[in-house]
Amino acid sequence: MAEKHYLENELYQKIQTDPSIFSWLESGSLDGLWYWDIQNPHEEWLSPRFKEIFGYSDDEIPNTSEWWQANIFPEDLKVAIDNFEKHCQDPEHPYDQIVRYRHKQGHTVWVRCRGIAIRDEQGQATRLLGAHTDVTALMEANEKLRLALKASRTGIWTWQIGSERIHWSDEMFELYQIPKEGFTNHYSEWTKRVHPDDLDAIEVALQKTINEDAPFDTSYRIFWPDGSIRYIRAQAESVANGPGDRKVLMGANWDITQTKQQELELERSNNELSSFAYVASHDLKSPLRAIKQLAQWVQEDLGEVPPEVEKNIELMNNRIGRMESLLDDLLAYSRVGKESAKREMIDTRKLVSDVIALLNVPEHIEITVQDDMPHVQAAKAPLALVFRNLIGNAIKHNASAKGFVRISAAEDAKRYRFCVEDNGPGIPRQYHSKIFELFQTLRPRDAVEGSGMGLATVRKVIDNHHGTIHVESDAPEFDPKASFGSRFIFTWPK
Repeated sequence: MAEKHYLENELYQKIQTDPSIFSWLESGSLDGLWYWDIQNPHEEWLSPRFKEIFGYSDDEIPNTSEWWQANIFPEDLKVAIDNFEKHCQDPEHPYDQIVRYRHKQGHTVWVRCRGIAIRDEQGQATRLLGAHTDVTALMEANEKLRLALKASRTGIWTWQIGSERIHWSDEMFELYQIPKEGFTNHYSEWTKRVHPDDLDAIEVALQKTINEDAPFDTSYRIFWPDGSIRYIRAQAESVANGPGDRKVLMGANWDITQTKQQELELERSNNELSSFAYVASHDLKSPLRAIKQLAQWVQEDLGEVPPEVEKNIELMNNRIGRMESLLDDLLAYSRVGKESAKREMIDTRKLVSDVIALLNVPEHIEITVQDDMPHVQAAKAPLALVFRNLIGNAIKHNASAKGFVRISAAEDAKRYRFCVEDNGPGIPRQYHSKIFELFQTLRPRDAVEGSGMGLATVRKVIDNHHGTIHVESDAPEFDPKASFGSRFIFTWPK
């Protein structure tokens, strides 16, 4: 046997000779001591700290076993007595349980109660020395967590790496719709309920978490006993108590079936809408071209036509042109997010210059582009579409004698921030959100060319790339001849 450290022997001796050290240990490191005479079970010393955690002073509680047996919860008393009897018969059986007492003011106090029997030469228990630890805060927090998990239908599980045993909370059994009775806690109990098409990917992710401490965050399908399929979200982390200890995976599951079904339904609806828009934009163009051709033949057959007829033919051609533009925009809108584009390093100043070169810029509009525009890693076509729409709108709606459009940029650690500013008519505050909806224009359709889909398409593109867009303008009301100006600001993630 190894020789005891001299400080251990010294402390032991001081505890025997200096009562203040014993008192300090009792009050400072524990929440009460008790010492029970098993041969005379009425007699039991309860320390002042023991009584204090229940709201009493030392002289308010007698040093007898009757007090605690009368104030402990009845169902917990049965557990304590049962463990006491088993510990007295078998020293290997621990006397260790969490029990509840009623505080002087009426609330519940949770206590971890531990004890060790003092035995005579024949091995018979004659005394029981015990200690209390107040765990009320921990138990109340656990209860709040349990209620939160139950309300959110979140199940908790643990798996010790290297073993095949897993531990499930009650909510896990409810999530998987299986009874606790007969559950062997074996890893295969879980795997046989996972959809076979999902199992390989899950186990690869689990191994990555085990070997590389990577976060485990995935979703998969399970089978209920009735054969129905549910979608489960799972998250977990690996933890170890110390060097050399086996890791434990601690995780949570929750049912995302309703959310997943909504996502699938939304995807189906979007696909149907995209298909409809694509077919409509193509099928409607043929009769439009025929109508346009007929209008041209009528004009040629009539030769010299009265001004009123010529005006009506021109109006018809304008309407046909608007319809063609609407169909083109509808097709472009339906394609947003459907076509994958290659990411590349883009000089945004050159990109904006190329966009401007393709636009019909009137002489009264001056366009300036910030010199140090950033280079961004992004898909070129979507970003060009955004600039083309915003700059085109700024030009089209600007009636100022000396109009301007200014393009600038800034950046932070996570995103680029672009701004297209003009001194056009401006946009009243009540329309700041509405202008990004489909088919919305501030001017009559015959007064300005456009389908009302440009800004809706811009927002869809930016949303699809996880950016944001908004407009800043102080125009009190919409006046196409005013020059209150607007600033369209959008972000593009790095």
